[in-house]
Amino acid sequence: MEYIAFDSHKRYTLASVVKLSGGQLCELRVAHEPCSIRQFLSRWTAGSPVAVETVGNQYWIVDEIEKAGMLPRLVHARKAKLMMAMVNKTDKLNARGLNRLQRSGSLPTVWRELLQQVLAQLPPHTRFATEQLLAQLDTVEQQIQLFELRIRGFFAPAPELASYAGTTPKVHASGGKLHYGQMRPDVNRYLKWAFLEAANVICLNHKRFPQRHVHRLYQRVASRKGYQKAIGAVARHLAEAPIGS
Repeated sequence: MEYIAFDSHKRYTLASVVKLSGGQLCELRVAHEPCSIRQFLSRWTAGSPVAVETVGNQYWIVDEIEKAGMLPRLVHARKAKLMMAMVNKTDKLNARGLNRLQRSGSLPTVWRELLQQVLAQLPPHTRFATEQLLAQLDTVEQQIQLFELRIRGFFAPAPELASYAGTTPKVHASGGKLHYGQMRPDVNRYLKWAFLEAANVICLNHKRFPQRHVHRLYQRVASRKGYQKAIGAVARHLAEAPIGS
């Protein structure tokens, strides 16, 4: 087993791997490309703990850690920084600091299982309130799973998703004239954010995959209308593309 720590950013993750004894094994910058996190983790012992701060875009990274057979450890970012007590701040220093906290057993994690273990230590009224909140969270998670199961059973992907996700412009047609405006604001903002973020990543790395349709789409729109319009066009394409394409 090894200790692994991630210092994750929008487009890459700085990964640091150390032995249980503390010797450095690897330090590598992993670009955020499909399956790159999983491929990197496959080099190390299954079940090893991976520390990642609960900030920014850590949600999908946690999924990748679990799919790689590793143990994600969500870190309270502010507490960790105070405990590391570092004057200088770099990706490498942050990742190394997280591994030092892992080795010493003092990594400040945020995890429901830990909360369940210490419930009995809380004052009676605090424990009661916490138990009720956890029960509500369990109920909400079960309901989400039921909704997702029902949606997958009754609905198929459709082009209308692009409109619902806010990746299509307003359209005004009158007197034989057609005018396209800005993207609609009355949409599912979470989906809109997700598709635009995905489009940004694709456009920033489009030269690596010149054979793909999104590369040609980005270049065609960007050359005529600029970067922002190209981002919107790629986001719409992603929203309209069949699942798995």
